[in-house]
Amino acid sequence: MRTFSPQGHQKRQETIHGWPVNITSYKLLDRFLCKVDNVSPGAVIARGEGPTRAAAEEDALSNARRRLQLTRVIADTRSSLEELQEQAPEELRAGVAALRDKLAEVETDPP
Repeated sequence: MRTFSPQGHQKRQETIHGWPVNITSYKLLDRFLCKVDNVSPGAVIARGEGPTRAAAEEDALSNARRRLQLTRVIADTRSSLEELQEQAPEELRAGVAALRDKLAEVETDPP
């Protein structure tokens, strides 16, 4: 059985949309692989691969930027809906609650 060892392992930290992230990349056989994770607790946000380190990192970073921006938009929208529900007249509160429920669906199953 053949075993494969990663080569050229690199790790650095950056900030994406206000979140500190680790970017880890390495070569495995003829491909470069990359993962972006949040610094604490280290959950993977995105992965990428490509023929070069730059391509693999851009693939992973592009997905991480999109996901973290979506997380920010959802948090801001949730906050706005909570404020609106508190201030809305009684006849509009059911509609606002329905919007909050729909937002919760998007959070658990993003597009």
